[in-house]
Amino acid sequence: MFKYLLISFAIIFLLSRIGGFLFRSLFWMLGMRAVEKQMRHQEQNQRKQSRRNEGDISVDYERGQTSQRNKRSSQGGDYIDIDYEEVK
Repeated sequence: MFKYLLISFAIIFLLSRIGGFLFRSLFWMLGMRAVEKQMRHQEQNQRKQSRRNEGDISVDYERGQTSQRNKRSSQGGDYIDIDYEEVK
């Protein structure tokens, strides 16, 4: 009986060591793939930005600014009463 317990504990110990090593190496490989994918994506973005023709305009909006602008327009804002003169 003691012999079977000792052998089963030895097998479990060896499997946990081997499994831990395989598990760590698997996650390392997945991490390296993710890094490579991110680098490829970044290179593609750089190529797209360098291809833009001269004179092209691109506007990047920040989310915080657009939501503040919408709040102001829904609340009304400040208006100045200005008298206009007709020019003939």
